Amino acid sequence: MDNTTVFFQGATERLMGHYSPVHNSEKIAIIFPPHPKSFATSNNKVVKTIARSFFDAGFSTLRPNFRTQDSSGYFNKTSSISEEELIKDAVAAIDWMQDLHTSVKEFWIGGFSFGGWLTFNLLMRRPEITGFISVSPLINNYDCSFIISSPSDGLIICGEKDKLISQKDLKKIAIRLNSKNSNIEYLLVKNGKYNLSSENELNTIKQSMDCFLNKKNINIPDCNNQLINRDNTNEAVIENTLHDDIMEENDQELVLDEA
Repeated sequence: MDNTTVFFQGATERLMGHYSPVHNSEKIAIIFPPHPKSFATSNNKVVKTIARSFFDAGFSTLRPNFRTQDSSGYFNKTSSISEEELIKDAVAAIDWMQDLHTSVKEFWIGGFSFGGWLTFNLLMRRPEITGFISVSPLINNYDCSFIISSPSDGLIICGEKDKLISQKDLKKIAIRLNSKNSNIEYLLVKNGKYNLSSENELNTIKQSMDCFLNKKNINIPDCNNQLINRDNTNEAVIENTLHDDIMEENDQELVLDEA
């Protein structure tokens, strides 16, 4: 997976990202990192794992950084940057990627932490998005009142022991996103915490993504040969916890617990 450092114009300044093209691909994916105030960048392990799965599925990928942030994570204006300004950076990345790839059949977005929340926001703004991957989205830190049902398929992944994210609230969001025309899967990484940065946890993210994309007829080599251990509690394992809840959804107002 070759990476090329690219620069493109954002709303107020040049932005930097890592671009990995696939020749003649009609599939693109953009993967967003955590909030700059965490000093995490597009080189975050989870972000790179999401990008790797997309690349293996034949997507040209872009991992952008936010404004005033370089590959080392240097960011000195956290107090003055609003979520709306970071959303503008994300939109600039989308526009740059779409200008580069004018004939696209699959357009997916992904993200981790703040980037995971950002996928929900962009999903509501950009109807051309065909699917999303959201890992540990910080839904209790940012507004989620805008979320409605979506025709796009998506995979939401969260650690079972994540103390920053309410599983109850995240499940509400997954149910609300689900529609008659979409398939939303909500997966818990057993024993996983917020960062999901261990080798086993990263492998679990990769394998669950690979198989989810495969079910969307986005073929992944050897997906059926990838074993996800569901019995050994010492391993990073996943379980789908959403199906029964969707069947019981009664269209109540989406109200999240306070952080």
